[in-house]
Amino acid sequence: MHELPIIAIESPLASNLPAARKLFEAPAELLRLWPGVDRVLPAAGMFHVRQRLEMPFWDASTLDFHVRIQAAPRDRRQRYAVWATDGWFCDRTVLWKLRAGRHGLALIFASQHVLGADRLEEAVNTYRSRTVWPMRHDADAILARLVTSFIHDRLVALDRAYVERVQAWLEAPGRAAPADEPSGTA
Repeated sequence: MHELPIIAIESPLASNLPAARKLFEAPAELLRLWPGVDRVLPAAGMFHVRQRLEMPFWDASTLDFHVRIQAAPRDRRQRYAVWATDGWFCDRTVLWKLRAGRHGLALIFASQHVLGADRLEEAVNTYRSRTVWPMRHDADAILARLVTSFIHDRLVALDRAYVERVQAWLEAPGRAAPADEPSGTA
């Protein structure tokens, strides 16, 4: 298992607190905003999600996976939600939090990804096979760092696009989740 750096994004919100709380009250709509998602179905305390995903070193694919809400306290001082995926490209845990400050509301998003050893090895081998120059097998550590950097950059782009969609959704009351582009690219 290879843990990628945490992706953290904070965005100011123009909406008021009651409008921003739909972040926690409509998890299915929130999941539909994730780039590439074309289906979200509630299923026994979790959500079954279908997403078209394009990642470096792999062909575009459609993934069917589950999202579990792990924590979502509803007290007045703390409003956040933590959810995790089962069966996605890699292990993914996400935190959504609202923060009220002197300058208004802020939307805080953080995601943590853990890439399995088999996925990392597959990506390293793909990268080695596509390079123009010959790669020695003892260069695996360098290739692994390059591969994880490419994958992390793609995840950052997906998460930024996701946060922008969520921010627009929260600031436009009554608007439905936008239709997603079929490629899943940001």
